[in-house]
Order: sequence, then structure tokens, then C-alpha cells
Amino acid sequence: MTTSFSGQLACPVEFGHAFFVCGKSTGTADRVVFNLATGKNLGDIPLHISARFRANVVVRNNRVGQCYGAEETSPGYNNVKNPLVAGQEFKIYVLVGVDRFHISLNDVPFTEFMFRAPYRSIAVLQVLQDVEYIRQVDHRKVYPSPYPAVQVRSPWYSFSNDLPTIYNFGHVVVVTGIALGNPKGHFVIRFLEGHSEKQGLHFNVRFYSREVARNHTVNSKMEFNYNDEDKYGGFPFELNRPFKIAFGFGERGFRIAVNGSYFCEYGYRGRWNNFTGIKCSEHDGLTLSITEVDHVMKDKTLTNFEQLSRI
Repeated sequence: MTTSFSGQLACPVEFGHAFFVCGKSTGTADRVVFNLATGKNLGDIPLHISARFRANVVVRNNRVGQCYGAEETSPGYNNVKNPLVAGQEFKIYVLVGVDRFHISLNDVPFTEFMFRAPYRSIAVLQVLQDVEYIRQVDHRKVYPSPYPAVQVRSPWYSFSNDLPTIYNFGHVVVVTGIALGNPKGHFVIRFLEGHSEKQGLHFNVRFYSREVARNHTVNSKMEFNYNDEDKYGGFPFELNRPFKIAFGFGERGFRIAVNGSYFCEYGYRGRWNNFTGIKCSEHDGLTLSITEVDHVMKDKTLTNFEQLSRI
């Protein structure tokens, strides 16, 4: 089974921003594609990276409309043609420089790609083609001051989606995915507070008891106050079927919708505008695949935000 990712960024791309992607290609993969695009479907692609395993080459290009530019296929630094290997984990790192993208593959600098289109037009990040799983799609700021402050990928999380800016009222994080595997398992989506492991929102989808628990940790030791746990709202999730969750930042707390319908509210615990991007985990034989994370700005009343969660 293959997967993909396509997500709308939280803010315009700037000099000093960086993109981190980690995943695994299939054992029979022909290629893995990384795009920084202006839209999900018919937009331009200022940066297109195609790691082609059978051809043993990494193609760099851009696209305007439906027309691709001239391919760059020369080997990278140290005459390396393609450091990625089919059937193994891959890491793609792209730093936005003054006049070019700086590209690293598997933690090693690989090459540069001069801008052919304005980088500020980039609004979407995509990971496509022969991908088995995706663990990390982070958009971060590394210059002049890093945000989030700690930029380390924890292997404990099955998916990470950092963003290089703080949240504001009206920000909606729309998460699309599918849960597979053990019907006795569960998965968790977290909003962490600052550079700590303290959880401002712990959204726990429990298939074993068919309930969704909302809670927060009272310290960085991941200790919960279970008297403050909410479970009302039913269970709008099904194993092996796609789900779509909209987490809206309201004036008093999170407003949450699932699959097109309002689900619940959860008042802020902690400094809400210090929350970082989502961190997900999968448990007890359940597999969680996140295929989209879209950042959408609405007014602070979040009027009709439920529509963003329609499948």
C-alpha cells in the first residue's frame, strides 16, 4: 500500500525557512517526488525534486502552468547521483536561501537549485509517488532565529507537522488521514506547548472503547489530570475509512469538527499562542497515515469552519 501527502502551508515562505520531510519508499519504488507548489492541482511548481531509483538520478526542475522547465540531472556534491535507496527511509531537507534552494538528502548536502519563480508564491508542500509511509512534514524557520526553538525529530512520533509561526484566532488546522490495523488500537494528535513536551491538547481516538478523549498534561512529565478529561460527542471514526478533523483556534478554546460536522470544544490549557504544530502517535498495532495537513485562516468567530472537515 502506498501513501502521499499534500498540505497547505501556514504562512508565506520567507528567506531562512526550511522544509524537512522524512518517509520510506516502497521496496519496488520507481521514484519519490517532492514539490513546493503554488496550489494542490493546477498551480505552478517552483521546486520539483524527483528521486528516480531505476535511473539512479535526482531530477530538479520547476513547472509553470503545465510546462516543465529544463531538467537538472547532474550528480550532487562528491559526484553522488542518488543517495536515496528504494525500500529504505529517506530524508529531504530544503533551505530557502537568498537566490536558490539548498537541498540535502539523507542528512548530507546534495545540491542547489536557483530560483526560477518567486518563492513567496509557494503555498503547498507535496510528497508523491511510491511512498510507503511519511513520518515528518515540517515547515520551520532556521534564520535569523529558529522557530520552533527545538528542531529535532522524535522517533517516538509517527507524524510531525511543525510550522514557522505562532497561531492566531481563526487559524484552522485541517488533518486528513486514515487509521488501519488493530481495532483495539488508538492514535493521538497533540498540540505541544513551546519547546516542551507539555501537551496543550491531547486528542486521543480510542477504537478499543469507541470514544475520543480530550485532555492536557499538567507538566512536562506527561502527567494528566484525568478529572479534566472530556469524552462527550460520540465516536465519528471508522477503521480503514478516511477521516478529516478541523482544529479551530477560537477566542476561548479549540473548536473541533470531524467529517463535516461540529464535534466538540476544548478550552485552552496553557499559552495557546505558544502551541507548536501537531505531533501524532499510533498505538497497539494501529497504523496511522496522515495524507493532508491544511492550514486555513478564517475570522476569529470560526463561522462555518465545520465545512473544512468535509471528506
